[in-house]
Amino acid sequence: MMRYFFLLLLLSGILWAIPETARVDSLNALGNDFIFSHPDSANALYTENARQARALGYPAGEARALMNLGLTLYMQGEYDRSVENYLHAIRLFEEQAMYPELSRAYGDLGYQMKRRDLEKGRRYMREGIAIAEKFRLEPALCALYDNYGVLQEMGGKPDSARYFYRQSLTLKEALKDSIGIPFSLNNLAGIALQEGEIEEATRLLTRSDDLRNREAGHYGRLVNMVQWGDLYQKKGDWPAAIERYGKAIEMPEASAHTFLVGYCYEQLAVIFEQQHDFQNALANQKKRAAFQDSLVNVESRKRIAELEVAFETERKDHLIARNSLKIRERNAQLMAMGVLLLLFLLSGIWLWRYQQFKKNQLEKELRLENQLRKAEVERSLSEEKLRISRELHDNIGSRLTLMVSTMDNIGYQTGDRSLSAQMRDLGQFGRDTLGD
Repeated sequence: MMRYFFLLLLLSGILWAIPETARVDSLNALGNDFIFSHPDSANALYTENARQARALGYPAGEARALMNLGLTLYMQGEYDRSVENYLHAIRLFEEQAMYPELSRAYGDLGYQMKRRDLEKGRRYMREGIAIAEKFRLEPALCALYDNYGVLQEMGGKPDSARYFYRQSLTLKEALKDSIGIPFSLNNLAGIALQEGEIEEATRLLTRSDDLRNREAGHYGRLVNMVQWGDLYQKKGDWPAAIERYGKAIEMPEASAHTFLVGYCYEQLAVIFEQQHDFQNALANQKKRAAFQDSLVNVESRKRIAELEVAFETERKDHLIARNSLKIRERNAQLMAMGVLLLLFLLSGIWLWRYQQFKKNQLEKELRLENQLRKAEVERSLSEEKLRISRELHDNIGSRLTLMVSTMDNIGYQTGDRSLSAQMRDLGQFGRDTLGD
């Protein structure tokens, strides 16, 4: 316990000079590896970090601290408090539109429900996966695919589980996630054991060991030690299985992981019973009872159920409120669109009528212009005709005058009476024509 105190003191001293919100973020960024390795320290650390973030009015930091605290409490078997913190974190993540954290929180909460309400756990996990896939959050999908595979495995769907484990492993290898890869390898090894593929399970666990041995914390090595016990038990090598389960129980930090320790005692009891060593079987069953999962606690289950009902109710209220807001916004948009359409229609009618008016005006102007042009042409033609007529009249008159004068002269000069009379007649015709 003193070690936890000194660890907290050291962290506090290092972070003292950092700005307050940055200090909150720094503690939140310690990550799962710190939580798995130091759950007791993490409990106190994130409880205080959430309080500090709340006092600073920093909801993003508070939500991350609450999610870390929720995971810590889950590792310690305090399931009702874990659910309470996760639900609070989810509300804050939704309000802040923090989608990577929201997808992870839904995934973690769903995973933690696996032994209490498998179907509800799947539903929460699918929500987390949908958010992560929508926004292409590959780091979040690594854990989500892995954990959803566990739920599928628990639901008796090993092929589906293996598919999600492999999806997760592919993403982790692409991201070079040395912390996450062993979890996928362990999960695939578990499926291989179920299918009786001992060699494949051994290969996967050996590869996982290589990565676990590089980790600073003990949690990964604890998980692997338990899984080696499962492998030897599956092979029927009971002494090796007993040795591995015993080593797991004695490993540092093991007592903080109540489910794993309880599982080891349970498997030891099963093995001793199969060996007809009922004394050791009973002893291990009693030890297992000391690490009994709090999920069997009636009060704990009742509290968790109340929290979930409150969360679902609040969620539905928020959903109804959001839907009502969306409906009002949609109605306002439709109203605005209607007004715009009406304005466009009225503008169109006005423009059409204006164009018709301009067209009629233009037609009238063209008709008037044509009439004026026609009248001008007719006037010009009339004047031209009159001019030509006068010219013809004057020309013909002068010629007739010449002809009359000539006829008269010829009539007087000739001695022929008949010809003279004819000349006089022609002259008279000319004079008559001139008179006309």
